[in-house]
Amino acid sequence: MEGLKDISHLKPLARQLTDADRLRKVIQELINTEKSYVKDLSCLFQLYLEPLQTETFLTQDEMESLFGSLPEMLDFQKVFLETLEDGISSCCDFSTLETPSQFRKLLFSLGGSFLYYADHFKLYSGFCANHIKVQKVLERAKTDNTFKAFLDARNPTKQHSSTLESFLIKPVQRVLKYPLLLKELVSLTDVESEEHYHLTEALKAMEKVASHINEMQKIYEDYGAVFDQLVADQSGTEKEVTELSMGELLLHSTVSWLNPFTLLGKTRKELELTVFVFKRAVILV
Repeated sequence: MEGLKDISHLKPLARQLTDADRLRKVIQELINTEKSYVKDLSCLFQLYLEPLQTETFLTQDEMESLFGSLPEMLDFQKVFLETLEDGISSCCDFSTLETPSQFRKLLFSLGGSFLYYADHFKLYSGFCANHIKVQKVLERAKTDNTFKAFLDARNPTKQHSSTLESFLIKPVQRVLKYPLLLKELVSLTDVESEEHYHLTEALKAMEKVASHINEMQKIYEDYGAVFDQLVADQSGTEKEVTELSMGELLLHSTVSWLNPFTLLGKTRKELELTVFVFKRAVILV
């Protein structure tokens, strides 16, 4: 028939994602990337941390700078992943849910995991703050042939994703990724719903964690050299304080010294100092 065009060669338009599809996609991203992250942490231990225990080219302080609280972080992340997977497992019709409201039980479970474990993520504060030290230790590989040979042997194909440096940045990236994923989940729920409020509280908790980590990084940038020097300056075979890391910091604040000492016969005015309370020491700067 005249005037009709053959359109059989045209591809059908892709089905537009519904809000339920988008929710499912974000949840799957959360679970899948969490699995990958735990796998990466395990690889970091098997490829680098465990073999380094028997080597002698890094000092104990350098080992602490590189790995710090990683053992505790890995144990925690395995438990956290398990709680996320339990939430998915309890939702037997996850792949067929059609409306955001049908995700209610699952979203409460996921949000609850973040709320329950939010304080545990502060484990990351010391590790993230120490990342400045990590760069300095890794710089040694450029001049230390033994260290360089060790790293090359663990990554013979020279894949960037398998380098020690790449593995060590993953915890920093991961803990700061959680608020972004939660924000997406919040945006896909009805603002009047209970799950929206619940996820918003989880988001606030993880944003607070991210803020705490950033604050610890800033403190270490400003005072880390002072803390390290105080530890190094201790005399004797047994040091009273062996560590002043951000993971050990309990609180910090500004204080006024009401009865300052006299200097050169002159009474000094009231001093304003910054106090840092660690688990094993109190430092005034």
